Amino acid sequence: MNYGTLISKPHKSSTEVVGKRTENSKTFQNPDGTFTWGGIIGAIHYKEDYQSKTEGWKEIDTDHTVDYPDYVLYDRLPIKVKVFKNKTGYEIESRRTGHKFTVELTEVGGKAKTKHDNSDDLEFEFQIEPDRVRLWKYLKTSKAPKTFKWKVTEENHKEGLYSLSFRENPEAVEIGDKSKAVEVATKKTQIDSASFYWEETASKTGVSIDTDVNEQVGANGDGGYENGTSFYSTSPTYWCGAASYFKHAFARFQTVNVPAGSTISSVTMQLKSWGDNFSATSWRIYGDDVDDSVAPTTRSELTGLTKTTNYVTWSISSTTDGSWYTSPNLGNGANSPIGEVLTRGGWSANNDLTVIGYNYANSYGRYYDYEGGSANAPKLTITYTASASGPANLKTFDGLAKASVKTINGLAIASVKSVDGLT
Repeated sequence: MNYGTLISKPHKSSTEVVGKRTENSKTFQNPDGTFTWGGIIGAIHYKEDYQSKTEGWKEIDTDHTVDYPDYVLYDRLPIKVKVFKNKTGYEIESRRTGHKFTVELTEVGGKAKTKHDNSDDLEFEFQIEPDRVRLWKYLKTSKAPKTFKWKVTEENHKEGLYSLSFRENPEAVEIGDKSKAVEVATKKTQIDSASFYWEETASKTGVSIDTDVNEQVGANGDGGYENGTSFYSTSPTYWCGAASYFKHAFARFQTVNVPAGSTISSVTMQLKSWGDNFSATSWRIYGDDVDDSVAPTTRSELTGLTKTTNYVTWSISSTTDGSWYTSPNLGNGANSPIGEVLTRGGWSANNDLTVIGYNYANSYGRYYDYEGGSANAPKLTITYTASASGPANLKTFDGLAKASVKTINGLAIASVKSVDGLT
């Protein structure tokens, strides 16, 4: 899919200001002269060269491929992905660091096998995302083998942000019911310093198992919630609500490209439901009342965030799996939770902003976080009017006639009543 389409035009005749793109956002100019910034947790744009200061951001497209004799290349991503043709497996490389993993099938059901052709019993499926490759095995019938062995090779090892990571706790759920987890036994056997064998054994058939490598990006910790005394920031979903335990949740949006001094007319947040028929949720939405928000990493940091004075109550009825839900206006001027943040004296364009959900009633729902798929991550949309540029007290501009100008291009001028030649 084209991830640029995740942020839609606010109006049919709005036009994107391409020069204002960031990795995770777009800005549109509207027919009435206002601007709308739309952002998501995670990336919708990429660069071929992340070290370049002149290359513009391009739209991520997980469907675009280039065909080669031995592999298919997915080339419009923050990662470069090769899916092999003559064997079952893939290669993933970070554009930022050159860190690389290769994952290759070696055995199925205890028998040597490097290439699997899908059948009625067992099907393999590649799922390409902006920051990871997921290789799903669907054990569809009782005849399907339950054990798989892979050779995993790493090159240009990196640590920290933008490093690649092989997932050693594979996601496994029943086919047709993603809420039911299935036990999978795993075994890792080191071959040498750069490679190992990885074995997965499902406890039963009728399940799907994920083998994936993902890139550790800033967005991995940009959403989360508390559950009793525990804190979760890398879960695929949010639990929101139930005042006694799922009390606080947060979503941080990076590089919010809204200029200082703008007049805020509208801010809305969107969440995508995970699962059906959770009880109605009613919670209060605040902003983190700081100039440039940092994502919490512990429960105490989450509960200790400085909430804005203003809040908006967001009530969501019983949910439908996969449906998007839009908040009321969170930013109608300074007397609103997000408007309060965006009009702070220290706010600057491309600062980071955190939305806080606080539950005060015994109701709850479940919604996708970034780790549940970047296309499902929370979204934020801000409509604003940019402040007028130029000297604040300039009344007329005829040469510089009749202006009381304090500075021009940083040069102090005490008072200019007329400029006629050099008068």
